[in-house]
Amino acid sequence: DNAVGYMALFFLTNFGNTNGHIHWIIMRGTVVILTVFAFSCAVMTAQDKTVVKGELGPEGAPKEVDFFYRSGESVSVPVENGRFRVELPTDVTKSYDVGMGRHVKVTIVPEGGTLTISRRPDGRCTVSSDKVNSLTVALDSLMSFRRRNYKDSTLMINEYKRVIHANRDNAVGYMALFFLTNFGNTDPKTRFELAGTLAPNMLAEPRTAKLKRDIEAVYNTSVGMRFQDFEGIDMAGNTVRLSDYAGKGKYILLDFWSTSCGPCRRAFPHIMELYEEFGGNRFDVIGVPLWEEAGQSKETVREKSLTWKNILGTEESAAELYGVTFVPTYLLLAPDGTILARADLSEIERMIRESVR
Repeated sequence: DNAVGYMALFFLTNFGNTNGHIHWIIMRGTVVILTVFAFSCAVMTAQDKTVVKGELGPEGAPKEVDFFYRSGESVSVPVENGRFRVELPTDVTKSYDVGMGRHVKVTIVPEGGTLTISRRPDGRCTVSSDKVNSLTVALDSLMSFRRRNYKDSTLMINEYKRVIHANRDNAVGYMALFFLTNFGNTDPKTRFELAGTLAPNMLAEPRTAKLKRDIEAVYNTSVGMRFQDFEGIDMAGNTVRLSDYAGKGKYILLDFWSTSCGPCRRAFPHIMELYEEFGGNRFDVIGVPLWEEAGQSKETVREKSLTWKNILGTEESAAELYGVTFVPTYLLLAPDGTILARADLSEIERMIRESVR
């Protein structure tokens, strides 16, 4: 019942000193096994691929369709006479954004079977599946629900929670958690608990693992938690840590910024006003440039005449510790190092004016 038997039979057949009747008797027990094995391979091959077909119509159809995976992976497929066909590896932990020109039309899950993307006269696309309880159709329904109800935060949050619990082992659950994380109206603890419900196969998928790490980092640096320490260099090239300043009796405005970030640069003058008005024994500003070389950060600090301290060259450590995925991001630390706020600059200014006398 295994390959060792096959190899022994192969050697026997090619040995030359046995008759054909013996070969046939042995083969009778092997044929069934080999037939079942061949059938299993055929079934596995069919299950391991997802066929995606496009029926876009001849009028105004794009020359190609792009399938984008969120880690940067992409597949371009030519369109001929308004039609296309592509086979993707089946993997329910992934989802692909399907782009036509500059617009994403639908998002699919490579779940096996056949998916058909059709274009309506108004240019919008719909997707159907030959599978019962299709994940792609469920994801499409979630997208439609999101478009229709984005103003009702309670309804949206409850739906995201329901979808996450029902799809903890596939990409639909990931997308619901991603939307919930970026929705802004849920507390870090709720997101942290929901991320903890994801199945092991999802946590082995890179983008889901990163999302969970970011959620955990935001929870660990949410209001009421103590600041997380990290290391970098100052303008003179000396090694410094956030703990050299935080938790030392001053309120600290922590400003995560980047040279290429327009809103960050536009906020510098206002931060300067706060620093000049409140800076001293009770208040300080610590800038933390992200995603750039220390030399580039130094040039920006000099160009913009930023007189407060900046911790440069933290590489990914500071962003990962605080779950920072966009800049500017602002935190306000209490004199004992407790995090008082993670909010926009206007809200943090209000708290500074109330707290720092």
